[in-house]
Amino acid sequence: MSCGGDGGGGGGGCGMVAGCGGSVVANWQVVESCGNGSVTPEGCPTATVDTTGITYGGNINMQANMTFSSTLTMGGSIKLTYPKMCLMQGGVTLSCADLTTALQSGAMMDPDSPIQSGSCAAAGDGCACTMTLKPQSMSETGTYMTSGNVLSMDGASGMEMFDYCVKGSNLHLRGSMPLPMGMTMSTGMVLKK
Repeated sequence: MSCGGDGGGGGGGCGMVAGCGGSVVANWQVVESCGNGSVTPEGCPTATVDTTGITYGGNINMQANMTFSSTLTMGGSIKLTYPKMCLMQGGVTLSCADLTTALQSGAMMDPDSPIQSGSCAAAGDGCACTMTLKPQSMSETGTYMTSGNVLSMDGASGMEMFDYCVKGSNLHLRGSMPLPMGMTMSTGMVLKK
């Protein structure tokens, strides 16, 4: 799954259509997903995180009784770009090779780490690190409601709200999704009945 296209004829790619509402009652399969924009990691406000490599798959089943169940899988990659000022630790400037070693060690030593692998390379006077995420499954049940073009889903992880539009057999969603390491990203999804 990746950004682009129209998810099979619904108009507008990756959930990026104007909210228009519609009936969400169906079993929906994710056919496209994409992260939009970037987030800033804690501890280094001048670093950037590119989330466009993150993908989602799975399904969301919306029932007429206003309940839902979902099983989504997140995977892909995240790219962090650290400027030189963020590479200082205890008066020593870390190299990109040092960061690669730290990423790989952390992924191997911590079985709960969301990172499967990572590598860093020089980028200007800093480092750009690409981290491949371990596929993570998230299953949830709860209730939902719609109001105009807003879909609200209330499950164990809390309330999530999406702009949505049902066009033909496609459901387009725009909103925020959780990321590893306590971050969130803007995302778009196209789901098909």
